[in-house]
Amino acid sequence: MKFAAPKRAYHEFFQIGIALKLAVGIAELISCALLFFISRTAFTTFFNPLIHTALWSFARPFLHSFSVNGKIFWAIYLFVHGAANTFLSLMLFKNRSWAYPTAATVFGLFDIYQIATFIHQPTLVLGAFTVFDLIVIGLVLNEYRYEKNLHEQRSL
Repeated sequence: MKFAAPKRAYHEFFQIGIALKLAVGIAELISCALLFFISRTAFTTFFNPLIHTALWSFARPFLHSFSVNGKIFWAIYLFVHGAANTFLSLMLFKNRSWAYPTAATVFGLFDIYQIATFIHQPTLVLGAFTVFDLIVIGLVLNEYRYEKNLHEQRSL
């Protein structure tokens, strides 16, 4: 019982982290859909004034790579990443035992890509998302150990 309070706090952080992953996943799926309906001209007309401000400097590599091939790449990436975040977050909320190691692995694989991208094109936002994802992976693994131990105690 000595560790009940910290475990509860970790669980709450886990739930917040997964809720944020779910929100990001849904936003990515919406962004993917928008990419199919927005022409390159409309996209660059809207974002060109923004990329010259410091606030949007993090998006320059993405915005400059928005060619036809870039559009297809980003649409596929946003769909796969968004679908994975959304599906795995929902399964974690449903407490599916297989979802914990699967989510940690999938989130980790996406983080490898993010880290490689960060090395070549470092941005504050990409760094923040990567750190957030690493924290969520830690919380998922911690929750998995907790749920696994709880399940083992119940089966005794």
